[in-house]
Amino acid sequence: MALRLAVLTTIYVFIVLYILLGSVNASEEAVGSSTIVFTVLRSDNRPVEDGLRFVVLDSSGSETVLETVGGRLMVPSKMGAHLVGPLVGSGDAYLPINISLDSFADSDLEPVIVLERAVVVKFVELFPWIDGSPLTVHYRLELESEGSIYPKTMRWSHYVEGLKRVVGLGEGEVLVPLSLSYRLYGEFESAEGGVVSWTADLTRPIREAQPISLLHAIYPQAIRVVENIASEARSKLENLTVKGVYLGYQLAMVERARERIESSREMFEQGRLRGAYQLLRRAYMDLVGINAVLSGYNDRQVSGGVLFPLFMVLGALTFSHLVFGEKKSSILAGLGLISVITFGFMAIAYPFLLPSDAWGWSTLLYSILAMLGLFLSIPSLGLEIRTQRGVALLAASSLAFSVASRFLKTRPLRTWIMVVMAAITVSSTLLLINTGIESQVFVSSPLEKTSPPDTPYIVAYSREYRYDNLAAVDMRYVSFFRSLGLDVGLRAETPIAQPSGREYYINNRRYNLRGIIGVSGNTPLPKELLQCIISGEVDNVGLNSSASVISQDLAENLGVSVGSQIIVNGLKLRVVGIIGIDCPTYLKDVDGYFASTLIRPPMSPVTPAGWSNVIVTGLDEALRLGAVPTKIYVVGGSDDKIYELAEVISLHTNLKVRVIKSGGEVYVFNLVGLRGISGGEALVVASIAFLNLMVASLANYYERRGEFFTMSTLGLNPGHILLLTLAEAIFLGTISAFLGILVALVVLKIVPAVTPIPIDFKLSVESLMGVLALSAMIFITSHIVSVRRSIILTTPAQTWKWVLTKALDDEGYWKVELPAKLRASRIKHFITYISSRLSEYSYTTTVNINVQEVKEDVMLGVYRIRFIYSSTEQRSFRAACILEVYRRGEWCSLVLRSKIEAQDARFIDQYIREITQLIRQFTIEYASLTIRILVPLGRDLGHIMPLLSVYNPSEVKLIWRGMSEEDLRGAVEELERNMVRVAVVRLSSSGPVAADAKTVIEAAKGCDLVCISSDDGYLSSIALLAAQRLNKRICIVKDSMVIEATAVSLWEQLR
Repeated sequence: MALRLAVLTTIYVFIVLYILLGSVNASEEAVGSSTIVFTVLRSDNRPVEDGLRFVVLDSSGSETVLETVGGRLMVPSKMGAHLVGPLVGSGDAYLPINISLDSFADSDLEPVIVLERAVVVKFVELFPWIDGSPLTVHYRLELESEGSIYPKTMRWSHYVEGLKRVVGLGEGEVLVPLSLSYRLYGEFESAEGGVVSWTADLTRPIREAQPISLLHAIYPQAIRVVENIASEARSKLENLTVKGVYLGYQLAMVERARERIESSREMFEQGRLRGAYQLLRRAYMDLVGINAVLSGYNDRQVSGGVLFPLFMVLGALTFSHLVFGEKKSSILAGLGLISVITFGFMAIAYPFLLPSDAWGWSTLLYSILAMLGLFLSIPSLGLEIRTQRGVALLAASSLAFSVASRFLKTRPLRTWIMVVMAAITVSSTLLLINTGIESQVFVSSPLEKTSPPDTPYIVAYSREYRYDNLAAVDMRYVSFFRSLGLDVGLRAETPIAQPSGREYYINNRRYNLRGIIGVSGNTPLPKELLQCIISGEVDNVGLNSSASVISQDLAENLGVSVGSQIIVNGLKLRVVGIIGIDCPTYLKDVDGYFASTLIRPPMSPVTPAGWSNVIVTGLDEALRLGAVPTKIYVVGGSDDKIYELAEVISLHTNLKVRVIKSGGEVYVFNLVGLRGISGGEALVVASIAFLNLMVASLANYYERRGEFFTMSTLGLNPGHILLLTLAEAIFLGTISAFLGILVALVVLKIVPAVTPIPIDFKLSVESLMGVLALSAMIFITSHIVSVRRSIILTTPAQTWKWVLTKALDDEGYWKVELPAKLRASRIKHFITYISSRLSEYSYTTTVNINVQEVKEDVMLGVYRIRFIYSSTEQRSFRAACILEVYRRGEWCSLVLRSKIEAQDARFIDQYIREITQLIRQFTIEYASLTIRILVPLGRDLGHIMPLLSVYNPSEVKLIWRGMSEEDLRGAVEELERNMVRVAVVRLSSSGPVAADAKTVIEAAKGCDLVCISSDDGYLSSIALLAAQRLNKRICIVKDSMVIEATAVSLWEQLR
């Protein structure tokens, strides 16, 4: 039994050992079948050094790092895997391989890899394209002798991606062989849709262990583009010159751009690459500005317009009206003559200024006819000034221009001095002020001061970036910043959502987040949040892509803490910190903006949500969750260095740049196109304009005091006098602009033919409106200054702005004092006029006025007009009113008293204001009366003085037969002492009656009244005939009383 047990035990042991040995052999065979052993040699057939690292990339994306031992590399065989390497930094540098392991899986031979020694070449200064858009570049390495393991062509990206990321090359780094012949090409492409693309040979400038500037390849292509643009601009200018559009200033700008191009070329040849490219960029921006100006000219010169010729006709009409008298036939004849000369000159020298087709000429013709029809028909529409009826407010402009025209003709010397000075100003403006768009880097003064940073910062962002518009910044600019050797950080955030937030899936359930902020690299936001972290840390945010900090309320609602993992829309984030809800909403980033517009949207009507429902994570994760990149941060060295870098970035990119110095001062850099004005000629134009202003002001002040005094004594409103002066200013401005444009056209046609001058032809609708506004504003400003001063000196009781002030008297009437100022001698005429105007409303429906009584209280020196005012508009009411005119010495004042009857007494101010405005309107109409009287004069002035006291005329025309020059001179001096302009109509003492009658009729056309009283019966008879012929009102003076009638009514009374 024991022997049997021993035998069985021995057999069992042998069986177990056999099984174990079989499994070991099977294991060794399995290992041998799943491993590929590579022999790795150098190009001289010697084994490579130990420790050379390779990476196996399988189909799932996982990486396995292997090292060479004794010149051999044992690689596990996996389907779909690739062998990549060797890695940079693990030994000598070699050209990397990227081979599939599938082709070696069934091979019985030990494969051999022969590596080519290589050198790392770093390319720097990847500047944006000449237009500011970022450039992308890819490198193509072509081997002239194809190796056993290397392809004929190898491609490298400038960025860290793909093969470069695996082998450990940095941005801008490529590997080139040391022993093999090769060519290295750079394939450049602009970011704006790939419009600009070219390939440059980068082989020649390569030096071992020395950074290579890509400006060697960018600059030659850029200078060719800029030179072509300059040639095209010059060609366009020459074509415009042939058409008659001389742009001498733009030609000078093109020449300056060419000089910059040549200077840039010299700097490039001297090896000053950055300076050469910066100068070329400035030349390009100058040419862009020139092309912008030229495109405007091309658009305007395609066909002739109507507005410019129509303005020239208006200027000719105004000029003719001022020069050729008051006869319509003379004015129209002058208009035709001036228009023919003007249009003939433009047709020969500037045909493009005229309409180019039949439709344009038809439109111009009908516009001219409409303008002339308006000019000729206004007097026949009943807008002429009457003695017993004031003009309506709608006719105030006609009255103002009529008075202005007459005044200008009576002061020809002053008028033409002002016109000449203003015409010089207009022509100088058109000739000397030449617009050119010049691009410069604008640097603001310190906007504000933030907390001093550890080191100065640059913040670059899109020009469209605003608080309420998170415009994305182009991430391709990052390569430019890094190619300058700068430490770059990035930030992204989701756009501002609704108050309820944006919906996300967090840990498999819906949750509304205010937003997500992403950071990467060196940004100030994590440092700012240090004061708000209540748990965990914030240092790893931006360095570790999945590291995130969340707001306290979000952590509580999710039930997570530091170290937990949350899944947001399928993306895993690791919580490393929690932000407290007490974190201040005014927390600012280092650039002066709020740390996030998600936290404090300044333009949102919603109350700031603060740091609630917010996640701060890595940039890549934030971009995957819907954020947009908004800012690029650059950390520099000293303040001076960061300042210089900001200027370079602003010049070469289409970004706005903020600089935060070490003291916390914030500066803004921005490349802007400034419209420049050529040279010091602008000072000449400004001096001429100022001289024109002084001439006009002094002339108005010294020559018009008497006239203003006369007009002021008629009424109450200085603004009405201002209307007359504005009409005169527009009159003068139109003539001056017309003459100035003609002078500019003549100069631009003659002078460039003699010698080139830096002057642009700039006659367009825009420039026309500009010079017209300039000319008119010069006169308006000067007139306002002088008119205000003159009115203050002559009528100190008047005010520019009147405020309604009411008081309740003892009789229950609301009392309002009107700021009127009337001569006591004209009080009866004023009462008659007001009562007549009030009576016109006795048959109206909306407003009905019933004049009950007109009475004079001789003892108190008061005139009273009692009337009932009824209104049925929105709020109907009835008022018993009394208009009282008080005599105070030589002047009179107005008081309106009204007793209101209405259902709603809350609107008492509105009722009183309505009545007061109507009385003020009537008074203004009365003040606008400008009377011109034709008076026969023998020897005695007795019949003229009552006319002055009753009508207070602005002008008196004397019909005189030449009896005594001394008597005439004395009469004129006496009338002028009464602030009246005097014009003498001389008749021959022995001429025929028909000739005298024609002369008197012509003189009476511009008058409002014809007086037939005099001590010369012959003159009185001729004056009566003239009044009857022209249907003018006549007046008769009898015992210091003035009787007014018409010629027809006078004959009826005599009949």
